[in-house]
Amino acid sequence: TPPDQLRVWVWDSPVSSDPHPLLVPRGDQYVLPRETSLLLRNGAYLPPVSAPAAPAGGESASGHSLWTALAGVRYLLTDLARTPLAAHPARGVTRRAVADRAAAMSVPAEDLLVWLELAAAAGLIGNHDTYCRTTASAHAWLQGEPTAMWSALIEAWLRSDRLLGSCVPEALGCVTTTVQPRTAVHRGHILSVWPAAARFDTEEATTFVEWARPRMHEAAQQVPDVYRELIALGLVESGTPTSAFADLPEDVQAASEHLPAVQSDGLIVQPDGTVIAPLALDNSTWALLQSIAHVESWGPVTMHRIESARLQSAVNGRDPQQVIDALAAASRTAIPQSIEYLIRDAARSAGVNVYPATVIEGAGQDIDRLKGLGLTQVSEQVFTSPQSPEEVVQLLAEAGVATSQGPAAVLGVPLERANQGPGPDEAAVARLVEHLLDGHAVPAEDPPALAAADPATVADVCRQAISEDRRVWVQYADGDGVRTELVEPIDLRVGRLSGWSLHAARMITVPLSRIAAVGSSDD
Repeated sequence: TPPDQLRVWVWDSPVSSDPHPLLVPRGDQYVLPRETSLLLRNGAYLPPVSAPAAPAGGESASGHSLWTALAGVRYLLTDLARTPLAAHPARGVTRRAVADRAAAMSVPAEDLLVWLELAAAAGLIGNHDTYCRTTASAHAWLQGEPTAMWSALIEAWLRSDRLLGSCVPEALGCVTTTVQPRTAVHRGHILSVWPAAARFDTEEATTFVEWARPRMHEAAQQVPDVYRELIALGLVESGTPTSAFADLPEDVQAASEHLPAVQSDGLIVQPDGTVIAPLALDNSTWALLQSIAHVESWGPVTMHRIESARLQSAVNGRDPQQVIDALAAASRTAIPQSIEYLIRDAARSAGVNVYPATVIEGAGQDIDRLKGLGLTQVSEQVFTSPQSPEEVVQLLAEAGVATSQGPAAVLGVPLERANQGPGPDEAAVARLVEHLLDGHAVPAEDPPALAAADPATVADVCRQAISEDRRVWVQYADGDGVRTELVEPIDLRVGRLSGWSLHAARMITVPLSRIAAVGSSDD
């Protein structure tokens, strides 16, 4: 358009190959005269800067994906309680270990990486020896209300200086103590700048951050990473923010109210032993489902398959009708007769029991597997082992044999990560100054009378002060005249005294020949 073309001539390139009334010919080209350009610029050196256009608002997304992170972390904690994840004390959980565990859990490795980082930030998992395990607070979190569980995860994410789904640095794994400073500060600014209910676009969001926070160029660079976090947490669906997004980062509690309600009767039990379940399961239904089945596929709707070993452990010592009734109460359809038969058959087959004397008792098809584990068989159904009960239970679990006693719980230690705050810490600055000054203020009184001294005497006094870590008064001459200052001597070599001047608050280096007098600070 003509206005756009004129703007290009005035501010970018004043040359054109086509004639125009404002242009004058210069050879085979046409040029906007400099006088005309200066007049149209109105004396300005740079073009005017205008605020970026606000994105068009719309309706918020449904928010069904808000359960993604909550259900994923819950699944992770349940799985780690069964089998800890190998981890290095310094390098954390390697990418290969994450990929192997993701395949075993039937989930994408990228999702598992996000859950690990989110759980570590919330203090729900930590490292112990060479394994990543659940912490003491994980049990309480698993028993909480869904809104409280979700709020705990989001609050931990907002204050974390690590990006979800990425390793810091890239050479290390996840669940480490390393951080990327000020990531939490940048994340908060990005969330506060972007308008609520407006379709999230990374380029537009970057422009908004650059305009609203011109001094925070690193925050603008992290917009794509934060966008990936929002998708992983379910706060953005198909590019559209959910209603919970509008309350962040200021009010996490209000944002948690948008979490979809839990479903206590959302299971669909099928005759082939598969169970279809939504993500928004209540904790008791999830615990029941995990006690009898394993996850076969993960997504907005999960697929579980009833496993004989888990089912046998779940019904061992219980009335099978209790398990059937609990499963029927959590199912929206009737329990197939084949599943009832499966549960009752598991109850009739005696499970493997581990006694304190490390006596193993088995029955049925477990006898053949017990014979192949190197145990000592003392009768048709009884075996013994020199190992401790915990070691025997672990051995049987690795062999896929269900037992009535689980191994002793070993808890992980939450990671201690240092987060950098949004601004300077006044108390920390005061402590630093006090440390530098050794807790003593610069004396306000006049310096004492100092006796004249030759360079040899000055050197002896300064060497003694350095060895005893004492301060000395020094009177010396420089370009501005004669100065008398309290000095902490640090070094004395080649005829020069170096030290920290408490009056000038800087390092000074003075030749001994220029020092006229010296005296101890105790004089």
